Amino acid sequence: MLYDLIDHDLVDVVKHDNTSWEQAVRTTTQYLEEKGYVTSNYADAIIQSTIDNGPYYVLCPGIAMPHARPEAGVLKTGLGIHIFTEPVDFGSDLGPATYCLP
Repeated sequence: MLYDLIDHDLVDVVKHDNTSWEQAVRTTTQYLEEKGYVTSNYADAIIQSTIDNGPYYVLCPGIAMPHARPEAGVLKTGLGIHIFTEPVDFGSDLGPATYCLP
């Protein structure tokens, strides 16, 4: 079932150095927006939610699943996998994330 949610066009290696968490959110949601999964507002909603609530979506060391409420711009269900060559610091006590699953 999880396999069916992954759009294989949304699997990518992101080769950016010193990526801020905001840039990581924008980069990964851009793929979703281009494929019609979310609106342009979704990245802003994730960023605002992170500012308000902290990086609740860092699941364990190395893995983050940035998301916001569906009404903030989700058009259809999907999941991407983005691997950052340099870990991204979301400000979590669990440390930075290399894998980002928006």
